[in-house]
Amino acid sequence: MNLFQPAPLHIYRQAEAPEPPAELAEAGLELWQKVMRAHAIDEPLTEVLKLACLSADSAASMRKQIKQEGEIVIGSTGQPTANPLIAFEGAAQKRVVQFLKQLGIFDDEPKRGPGRPPNAKPGRY
Repeated sequence: MNLFQPAPLHIYRQAEAPEPPAELAEAGLELWQKVMRAHAIDEPLTEVLKLACLSADSAASMRKQIKQEGEIVIGSTGQPTANPLIAFEGAAQKRVVQFLKQLGIFDDEPKRGPGRPPNAKPGRY
């Protein structure tokens, strides 16, 4: 495959779509099914989708544990501190977005409307 040519897309019928990996939990399985219903993902790219789904599972698992332990926990010296899982959950959520961007599914770039381009300085007349 040439670097400058897009990867070929294969349109799957519902029965032909690759099965979700067995190790996915509820959040990852839900993401897999949503993506496969809405987009045609070629077989080599399913590994990227699998990583996104595993990251979604990690984020969901951490969120569940944060709810059990609370957002504020007691630190090693006895002081209240933010639960460190909050940062790990955020990192897992960012990984999901990054993997979906690699697949061309997630686009968070703002659409530009009419007007002056950003960082453009007005000219003198």
